Order: sequence, then C-alpha cells, then structure tokens
Amino acid sequence: MTSTDATDLRGGDRITVLPGKARSAHTYRPLTRGFAIEVTHARRDHAGDIEATGILLTTRGAWRTSVPTRTVILPAGSYTTPIRVGDAVYYRHTGETPVVTAIHIRPDGTALADLLFRTGATGSGYHLVQLQHHARPATPPVEQPCKGRHDPALPCRRCTQATEPVTTGCETPLCSRPAVNLVVWSPPSGGQQAKALCVSDADQHMARLRDALPLVIPLADGTHSYLADGSGTQVATCVHCSHAIYLYPALLGRRQPWRGGAYDETGRCPVGEDRAAIRVVHEPAVTVAERDYARAAAGCGTGDLHALVDCPARRP
Repeated sequence: MTSTDATDLRGGDRITVLPGKARSAHTYRPLTRGFAIEVTHARRDHAGDIEATGILLTTRGAWRTSVPTRTVILPAGSYTTPIRVGDAVYYRHTGETPVVTAIHIRPDGTALADLLFRTGATGSGYHLVQLQHHARPATPPVEQPCKGRHDPALPCRRCTQATEPVTTGCETPLCSRPAVNLVVWSPPSGGQQAKALCVSDADQHMARLRDALPLVIPLADGTHSYLADGSGTQVATCVHCSHAIYLYPALLGRRQPWRGGAYDETGRCPVGEDRAAIRVVHEPAVTVAERDYARAAAGCGTGDLHALVDCPARRP
C-alpha cells in the first residue's frame, strides 16, 4: 500500500521511494529510479512535502557497504507506507494479514519482524522487506505478556505462555516431571558425570551413589540445560542479549552469578549495555515468553544457541 498523502515519517521508518514523483533534494529533479532507505531525519518543507534523509538499503533490506545516505523530497504518494510495530501487514506467501508485534534489527541492518496471526499463532524472523503494509491501529499498542506489542483483544498463544517457566525435564526414563536438581558424581572409572533429576528421582539416585560422593546442585530459574562435561555448569538464555550464559558451581549463591563464558569474570552483558547505555549484567530468561522474545531479538542469523564470544554476528 502506498501513502495517499504526505503522512508523517520518523526515524527508523523503512520506505521505498517510488520513481517519478520523488525529487532529489540537491537538484530538485524527479528521480527516475526507486530505492529503499531507512529514515534518519524527516521534516515538512514550505510546500508541504517531506524532506527525508535516510540510509540506503539493499534489496534484502540491509545497510549498504559504507552506509551511504541520501536526501529526497517526498510529495504525497511518492513512497510506500512504513511498517511499524502494531501494523497489520499482508503476508503474500499465505495471503494472511498478521500483526507486527516487534521489529528487530540484525547487525547488518536487516530488519526482522515478529508476527501474530489471526489464529493466535506467532512467528519470528520474517524479513520486513517481504511484507506489505495493510492497516495501522488508531492508537499505538502497548506491551503485552508475550513481550510484543499488539491489541490485547487479539488471541495470542505466546501470551498464554507468558508465565510458563523455562525448565529442563527429568532424565529418569518414563519420568515427565521437570528437573529441580543437578546431581554430580565421580564414577570409579574416573571422570565426572551429571544428571538433571526431579526431587524424588534425585533422592533415589543419591542413595545408589553414596560411595561416589554425589553433589546436589539446585537448578536456578531459567536453566534449560547443562554442560555435558560433568562439571555441573548450568546453561540459560540471557534476557538482554539472548546468548547462552553459564552458572558455574563455584559461583552458586553469588548476587550476579551468570557468566558469558569461561573467561568472563564480571558477568557484564556488552549487548545489553550497548542498548541501555548503563551497566547491565547477564540475567537468565525465566519464562518461555522472555526466552522466545530474547532469541527473536538476537538477530544473529543462526538457529543454534551459542555464547556471545562465539557469535558470528559480532566477529570483525
């Protein structure tokens, strides 16, 4: 859908400048080619048109090399309507009109959207450039339990999971209860082993391993797995940066125990600090909604959970 009048633009909006009506802000000549920009500044000029400056984008919606900018004069109908959080969009692959609940920017500038479909299903990682604006709500939506923004009247399966805790299952065969303890022991053959167990199975396991001097480590909130080396190190997803964070047994009971890697002695989260401009430490996502939203916002472009030091998106 294209704009029918000189609608407002704001920083962060992504639009396609259409050829024919838009003009160069330097020569005032009509532009013969269309292109996409991320708006960094916009103002209305004396003629009522919008003078917009933006970063040029590639066809897949990423920032171009060296991040060039361009300034254009935009009369009514000369640019596509920007997609914002809360807007309904047309998803041409299925013909549906889901709602955008969040927009995440990858390190290369590619914009990815979280979508809420009319059935209540949700999805993440949809390229904004592949979506078409359909409608905008009269009032901006507020954050919902799913951590996204949408009309509270819309059914949302992720909202129903908002209070569901992140857990790991008990590893005893046929047991469907969540694990609450990590039992670590040293077998006679050498080395060290660990197993996540529920309360009753942990007690039985301890009784069988009396001679192996087992150690019981309570699973911290947000723990979804543990390292396979038998060290008893718990693994969670950081709510700030979405990367894997670790709780080493030696740090149990500390006020800020989670670490981003074996050599992280401070627990500080550089991605969170970049966003908030204040000191931020790694903290685990303790609900399913928090974890899913954090992972969608990561923008790494990889499906596997990894530590921040191993993130391919942050390598020079």
